Amino acid sequence: MLWSICGLKAGYGVSTVVAGLAAQAPRDLKILVVDFHGDQEALFGMPPVANESSMVGVTEWLLADVDTTSLDQFVVPVNDSIDVLRAGRGLRCYADQIESGDSRPRVLELFAWARARAAVTLLDLGPVTTDGTRFTSFAAAATDRRSLVVRSCYLGLRHAANVPIAFEDLIEVSEPGRSLRTLDIEGIFDRPVDAIVPLDPAVARAVDAGTFGRRCPRALRRLRHLYRTGPGLDQTRILGGRP
Repeated sequence: MLWSICGLKAGYGVSTVVAGLAAQAPRDLKILVVDFHGDQEALFGMPPVANESSMVGVTEWLLADVDTTSLDQFVVPVNDSIDVLRAGRGLRCYADQIESGDSRPRVLELFAWARARAAVTLLDLGPVTTDGTRFTSFAAAATDRRSLVVRSCYLGLRHAANVPIAFEDLIEVSEPGRSLRTLDIEGIFDRPVDAIVPLDPAVARAVDAGTFGRRCPRALRRLRHLYRTGPGLDQTRILGGRP
């Protein structure tokens, strides 16, 4: 299954949610995280790339005339269940080239390769209404399942009407002290919020320490039930995995 995760704005916690979903997957599922922005390796505690010339990954592959076998060299194992396909320099560095060309055939090649490699592929696509909108929108639309990360932030929710694709899951990162509530978010999107992840100092500490591959913060366990719901997963397999 291909599962894309996007946000309304940059800085909404999309990469953290992706790492949390990977860490909370049932143990019998092989997970591949496709990192388009360059944060996943740090979240999982991998050492930084030694020098800039070594920063090569999936974003460089999208612009190269090479086949999918070359993607294998960019796969970094986290543990027995999780692999990360490293970003390289990330979409921000190549936004103009990717948006000006037709990246769709390359995206479909990438997806076919990912399907053969893992039971669930999580795509960290970042914001869906800012830089890289056309690429992000096409990539998300071509996946089996789409989740949108939102916050109770008026400035971000103003963009809700401009989201160009439909999402199966709405994930709220809740912030104390906000005037807007979950009910307001549900009213704007005219659908229920499927998971609520609180802003928690323990999550911030795990991000800083890069411990998602070893010990996922308790607050992110709320994401676990998404593996039991929604399209794209064989529920008999899921129910046989982590409770």
